[in-house]
Amino acid sequence: MDSHQHVFISHSNQDQAWAQDICDALEAAGLRCWMAPRDMAAGVDWPAQIVEAIANAALMVLILSEPANRSPQVLREVDRAVNRGVNVLALRIGNFPLSKNLEYFISMCHWLDAVGITQPECVRQVCVNAQTILARGTAPAPAHTFADIPQARAIAPAEIPAGLPLPVGISDTAFLRRVETELALHLGPIARHLVRQAAVQARSNQALVTALATELASDAERQQFLLRCRGLS
Repeated sequence: MDSHQHVFISHSNQDQAWAQDICDALEAAGLRCWMAPRDMAAGVDWPAQIVEAIANAALMVLILSEPANRSPQVLREVDRAVNRGVNVLALRIGNFPLSKNLEYFISMCHWLDAVGITQPECVRQVCVNAQTILARGTAPAPAHTFADIPQARAIAPAEIPAGLPLPVGISDTAFLRRVETELALHLGPIARHLVRQAAVQARSNQALVTALATELASDAERQQFLLRCRGLS
């Protein structure tokens, strides 16, 4: 793990105690961690911080409980990590059926099952596996295969501020708001940050849309997004 990287701990707010125990153990083993809300800076948009933290992660540890299984935010974090090629180590806490969306992503991850194992032993196994994955540079995929494709998550986006810097080729914020609306169907509130970020470098409407399409995890989602954006400009 490079000096600028860390282990991103994804968890539901209801599993803060688990997250803290795992964080403490990983950091005691010399692995720097990032987790919310501990590492979130005041006065900075939380979606931007999450995006940056996942981009700088060498590994994501996912604490997969029933609340996390239902959490749109946890799903977005896992989606983002997989899309960015970040290894994911999932620890399933409890015996419950996985949501179809998370099942799709977990099929491509290394995961541990905590059922019937004490919490200290679970934490120890997470540390051992995290060190192994980071030393090897890749996580072994389990022999599970799932055919379910995650559905678009229709979450209303926040408006782009009037002070948004406009790149060459984009004349007003109306187009950016419409693109953000389309991207938010797949990524939720993080779409706002991604549009603002991409708009700074884009040189045309098409270049902006093409760049944003790369943020989506599947070819089907990318094609849907591009098709819907064709008539916006």
